[in-house]
Amino acid sequence: MDKEKFISAPLQSLQDKVKTLKTQADRIAHSGAILYAQLDKLQNDP
Repeated sequence: MDKEKFISAPLQSLQDKVKTLKTQADRIAHSGAILYAQLDKLQNDP
């Protein structure tokens, strides 16, 4: 069993998961910002 492979495979998998989570978080933050802006506009409209 190659020690380096044993460590690097799970690490790569973890990095991929983190990347996916970051992408999802960015998407959610973007959607939230848009919703917040629309809500703000609605409240400010007479």
